[in-house]
Amino acid sequence: MEKHFSVVCLALALVWKLASAESCSNAVTDEEVLPEASFLQVNQNITQTSYLQLNQSLTRPQAAELHALRPADPSEVMSLAFMESYVRSERSMSFGSVFLDIAIIVLVVFLIFTCCNAIFKPSPTRAQSDPFLVEKSGAAAELLTSRAVPLPVLCSEFVMSSEARFTIDMAHITNAVQSFPINLPTGKKILEATVQQGGIISITDVQQTNHMMLRASAAGGRKLLTIMDGSGAYFGKVSVEPEGIGVILHHKQSPCCQIKTTDLSSFCMEFSTLADRRSVIARSIKREDKRGGEELRIQVSPQHDAVLMLGCVLGIILLEPEMMKMAIA
Repeated sequence: MEKHFSVVCLALALVWKLASAESCSNAVTDEEVLPEASFLQVNQNITQTSYLQLNQSLTRPQAAELHALRPADPSEVMSLAFMESYVRSERSMSFGSVFLDIAIIVLVVFLIFTCCNAIFKPSPTRAQSDPFLVEKSGAAAELLTSRAVPLPVLCSEFVMSSEARFTIDMAHITNAVQSFPINLPTGKKILEATVQQGGIISITDVQQTNHMMLRASAAGGRKLLTIMDGSGAYFGKVSVEPEGIGVILHHKQSPCCQIKTTDLSSFCMEFSTLADRRSVIARSIKREDKRGGEELRIQVSPQHDAVLMLGCVLGIILLEPEMMKMAIA
């Protein structure tokens, strides 16, 4: 911002300088005109004297003829001199004025562009502007990757050989319904989610067998979701890591998966293992359904626990929605 301010000040100084130069060049002083007029007056006097001497030595007819060629009156000569000087001055002023107008237009456009760029250019975050924080964040990410473990399995019966797909009516999510179905793309109900008091979500099958539970909590000022199996035993957590690392899924206390938000308005989140962050193993997104409404779709790659990914998505959206903002890629 200081750099933009100095550029603007320099440009304003140039405009003031050019304006001063124009005002100086446009002012025609008596000292510029009088020497030329004095010189013409001297020439007029010399011409008048020579004319009188010559007139005395000529005969009457010759004098009459010479009288017809007599120079103009001194006032007329002065008027012509002033007129000629004024025309030359106007020509130079016109050229200087056009040049100054062009220069001012260019500088004004430059000032507008500079100011707009300074105002609308997004400011870098603290982590981006501080080299120490950038280096520290990189070191923390490397340490996290070195501690990474493979993605765990919570519900083995939902580890599919093909891609698993679930759909949830968005009205159940936005209207904070206590219990709602989780369907297959065909519309068949396969699971059910229940939101309980105290910030807990449980996911059960159609036979009411409990598969997993998630509970919103916090540790050290950081938001996290505690993951428990069907019996209530601790399985892992989803937490917001410091140093700009983002939202991480842990098995017990070991990191295994990163969760990124790619589109906040569409509830679009992507899961990738820490071993290969470019490979997406699960994704959620809001789409229009066949009835003209909206539904949340969850897709999970083969050989991964579909219920675990599904539970993490619902826990973030319903219990800790701020995590979605913290997970923005």
